[in-house]
Amino acid sequence: MNSAADAAANATAPIALGVAGAAGRMGKAVLELASADEQLKLTAAIDAPGRSGAAAAQTAIELASADAIDWRQLAVLIDFSLPAGAAAHAARAAEAGCALVIGTTGLDAEQTKAVDAAAEQVALLHAPNMSLGVGILFRLVAQAARMLPEWDAEILELHHRAKVDAPSGTARRLGQIVQQLRPGSQFCTDRSGRRQARPDNEIGYAVLRGGDAIGEHTALFAGRGERIELTHRSTSRLTYAAGAIAAAKYLIGKKPGRYNMDDLLDELAGGG
Repeated sequence: MNSAADAAANATAPIALGVAGAAGRMGKAVLELASADEQLKLTAAIDAPGRSGAAAAQTAIELASADAIDWRQLAVLIDFSLPAGAAAHAARAAEAGCALVIGTTGLDAEQTKAVDAAAEQVALLHAPNMSLGVGILFRLVAQAARMLPEWDAEILELHHRAKVDAPSGTARRLGQIVQQLRPGSQFCTDRSGRRQARPDNEIGYAVLRGGDAIGEHTALFAGRGERIELTHRSTSRLTYAAGAIAAAKYLIGKKPGRYNMDDLLDELAGGG
């Protein structure tokens, strides 16, 4: 870079974006929004080896395996693949100096370690739900749990019939938020056959699966004579895609480390 003009041109250049899990439902939603975003340049559409053809109808970019792309060309990767893929992609991104947004859920302990290791080298944001509205829900649930310590807390979620993890990553995170503010509380996912009153320290999950429901999450706080229900409903996967793209833009220029949707929300609110 030899001049102020070069620096200005580089600052306004489109962000080279890769999408992993590009042939899946969420990958296609990200591609749809990214292809119309002048701040982004779709550079890679990654999916399982053997898949070929256009990544999405509205883009000219072709599907490719993780081995077939030049990771050094990417500024940031959005990953909506499978747990094993997300862990492998994290290692490749870290080696190439590529920032990483991971929306993939269901990672086991070893896969999470791989993500943690990547965050030591690049900026990385991993969230169970990329919706900005869900990020607000997390904050509201924390406030309710803090202010209503004696009220019973229950988490309800509904997703489409093809979703394989239960409870969902978002539901688990809602429960974790409550648990952090109520030390000693325990999660319960199945009350069938149990003949006893609800323990005070319990956080219950109710999981519903059916049809094509994209995602609904409710944190219910029940007291004596009253209850509060904090609910978020998604009616389009573009909601999650928009949040993932906002997260990708947020990471550009950030130092290596783990970031979350709270960090993004703070910046959007002018506090970052």
